[in-house]
Amino acid sequence: MCLDDYRRLAKALKTPPVFTDVLPLIVKPNEVELLLKLSEKEQSISQLPKLLALSQKTLESKVTSLFVRGFLKKKKDGEVYYSIKPFQSIVNS
Repeated sequence: MCLDDYRRLAKALKTPPVFTDVLPLIVKPNEVELLLKLSEKEQSISQLPKLLALSQKTLESKVTSLFVRGFLKKKKDGEVYYSIKPFQSIVNS
């Protein structure tokens, strides 16, 4: 994981520049790609293995962790779909 990936994540989360350096402290390197995929379009856990080279069980664990920590919002439409929250919502939750 490189700093460029964290910069892309900061942009996707609409992180204020002063907080960009904090992202590596609160987002694990192995979570960045998942958050970037969810920033493009809301996805269900069943859709994510097609986009990421991870098992569904691993993805469920990561999504649950990110949701509990306030990085994701979910919408139920028959199936549960996840998308990222803006940085301001994350720090205010």
